[in-house]
Amino acid sequence: MPERSTDDRGVAWAVTLVHHDSTWINVVRRTLSSGNTVALRRDGGSFGAGLPVDERVSRRHLRMLVDGAGELWAMDEGSRNGVWRGRERVTYARVEDVGVLGVGGFVVVAEHETNAGTALRAGLIARAWRDAARPPPPSAVFAELLVASLAVPMDTLVNWARDLPADIDVETLAASRRPPDPSVLGVPSADAGWIVASNARWISMPDGQRLDLLGRPVLMRMLRALVRSELPVDVPTLTEAIWPGARMVAESGAARVYAAVATLRRLGLREVLARREDGYWLDRGKVSIVPVDDDR
Repeated sequence: MPERSTDDRGVAWAVTLVHHDSTWINVVRRTLSSGNTVALRRDGGSFGAGLPVDERVSRRHLRMLVDGAGELWAMDEGSRNGVWRGRERVTYARVEDVGVLGVGGFVVVAEHETNAGTALRAGLIARAWRDAARPPPPSAVFAELLVASLAVPMDTLVNWARDLPADIDVETLAASRRPPDPSVLGVPSADAGWIVASNARWISMPDGQRLDLLGRPVLMRMLRALVRSELPVDVPTLTEAIWPGARMVAESGAARVYAAVATLRRLGLREVLARREDGYWLDRGKVSIVPVDDDR
């Protein structure tokens, strides 16, 4: 999706992308407001084709969006190697100011535009490392450096970074943090149950497995109808939602709906997709619905 220009709707967010290999550190920045999205993919996505090719980044990897309330959300688009907050793999998360994520060799930092300074801090840390004739640190260390640097005044940041031990590790940096890390909140825990995208394009199972329905439109349309109603949805309503405008006898529609339900249950929703006298429904006590952009 093309990026839209920023406007004055709600909070604007700055998303800073840092990538480093054995020779250089580069900082790329994008600004988001309500309704905007950015994607980080192997081909660069919203950040452009000039990024280095990183085989750890999938063709569809990280997506971030600002909802109508001005909240920033990050989600894994079904990648192989995951989106990470420290040592925790993130499927979906609300991003606080400041949130730091790891994607392959990239570090992604999000912050309110009015307070944005992380891009400058990343550049100063890179300068300090270069002045000390050190190769850029691993991405996990660099992410922790950025977080730790938030407690350091900007005018002393270069000296602080230059004086760090060359073999500094994540654990040492994390232990010395002050104040506590203001990072991503709202990540569902392992016992959060089933997580379903509001546009029904993917489902995250309790064991962390992810089911992508983008290539299965019948299942996606059915699940979307169930997601959008907290009450049971009857068979005629489901039939129209799945096959809008199609002419079919009631028995045929019911049989098709039953087949779609059976497939979703077989794929992992057996415990949460129930049949009642007045229709089918998702057990909201076990299923969390997360907001995502419907435009993609």
